[in-house]
Amino acid sequence: MNISLSVSYNEQRLRRVIKFLVRRQFKWIRIIGLLALVGGVAGLVTGYFSSATATALLFLGVVLGLVMEPYSVAQSMRMQARVAQEGYVLTLDDTDFAVNAHSYSWRYSWSMLDRVVDTPGAWYLMFNKIQAQAVFKDLMGEEERAEFADFLARRESARPA
Repeated sequence: MNISLSVSYNEQRLRRVIKFLVRRQFKWIRIIGLLALVGGVAGLVTGYFSSATATALLFLGVVLGLVMEPYSVAQSMRMQARVAQEGYVLTLDDTDFAVNAHSYSWRYSWSMLDRVVDTPGAWYLMFNKIQAQAVFKDLMGEEERAEFADFLARRESARPA
């Protein structure tokens, strides 16, 4: 396998990668927000809580369940270094994968990966829980997607359990 992709900067793609990474981190926060929302509604309906407490729970539920994740994504987008707005060339071969841009480059062996997450729009090469390299499927031809998917399947079946 020898696939080379030219990845130009795209704000929507960067936002999608950040959303993918923070979604897992915010799972419990969303659950707590949902519980606070349900508690606030139940408290208002049953009169179990004072209206101030129920309103505070409703507010907390909305903030934790609906606002925190998009706010964190927006903050992450604003905090990105200028080099994140550079295009790069992603090279995938049988031994490693590499990113080469004008002001930086790096290369990793496939053995450095923790796992690969396959989504409809991209494969995320996960180094740990919060670091990933996205391989966008729309930048590949049908043959390259099939070749890469086959490589990942063979790699996964060869990994020790």
